[in-house]
Amino acid sequence: KTFFALVLIFLGCASATRVPLFFANYTWSLQAWGGASDSNNGQMVVDVDIDEQKDMIAPLKEAGHLVVCYFSVGTVEPWRPDVKANEAAWKSACVGEMKQWDECWMDITKLDLLKSLQGPRFLRAVQEGCHAIEPDNTDCYDNKPCWSKMGFNHGKDAIPAQMAFNKWQTEYAHSLGLGVALKNTVGLIDQTNSW
Repeated sequence: KTFFALVLIFLGCASATRVPLFFANYTWSLQAWGGASDSNNGQMVVDVDIDEQKDMIAPLKEAGHLVVCYFSVGTVEPWRPDVKANEAAWKSACVGEMKQWDECWMDITKLDLLKSLQGPRFLRAVQEGCHAIEPDNTDCYDNKPCWSKMGFNHGKDAIPAQMAFNKWQTEYAHSLGLGVALKNTVGLIDQTNSW
């Protein structure tokens, strides 16, 4: 649970739209990505999957929880409804297979394409009532099966593209009134804490 204290650094950054404030001392429960055995009792923050657990959002909010909604922005998760509805567009963003998961890394150099694919998920998070999002796999620069497929010689060469994509996520989410939980990009935290 200390992991989430790091994550919460980005939640509640200033924006034109009010973003909920989250604090490092909040207790939390992980329901998304395999954490369904966590108890929500007494936990302030609950992390749920935006598709598989969307029916939990309203009751959790009614019970006074802050709800963080999980989805991957850096990989294509083929089982998600929006991917199934437009497989060709999502596959056009794929660059390399992700180890240990049935997912492919997305090409972070195609920012306009990624915005068009991921933007509707951010809007859906607002519609579903999420307080924040947890965009996963924001670390292509740190994964050779991703950065090497885009012509970079080293992961550090992919950092500018990664930063542009991550900054867009943060600014867009904040413009919608959503907090953003930083998950994988801890190595870039010093460069992102002003967002």
